Amino acid sequence: MPQTQRSPARGMGESRLSETVSEPQWQETVRAECRYYQALMYHTHDSRRSDPGLPDCIIITKDNRLLFAELKRDKTNPEPMQRIWLDALVKVGQQVFVWRPKDQNEVVDILEGKPAPEGGWPTRWIPKATP
Repeated sequence: MPQTQRSPARGMGESRLSETVSEPQWQETVRAECRYYQALMYHTHDSRRSDPGLPDCIIITKDNRLLFAELKRDKTNPEPMQRIWLDALVKVGQQVFVWRPKDQNEVVDILEGKPAPEGGWPTRWIPKATP
């Protein structure tokens, strides 16, 4: 990438993308980051006729990692069917995340291919233990 370009989210500050951003706006931010980092991203345009639960984004990074990301507003959580899908994807060994606007810097770090911090990425989906 030329030096004059930079990641769309870098330097925006957490407050700029928090609280007031809609899920479609957040999706466009993630899409722009994927383009910037030369990652392929798939998102179903209109999922109303699809079975529920599949994560919003399927991403293949430039370094050939397959990621699944559910995009949420800052104060929302995955719906029950989405949690079933997220859990199932983790159980078959996939990298699964729930990304919110407040996580923008972590999203960039993941797309850049930076190593996970000690303890892993905070946005990584971890299935709840079943009794």
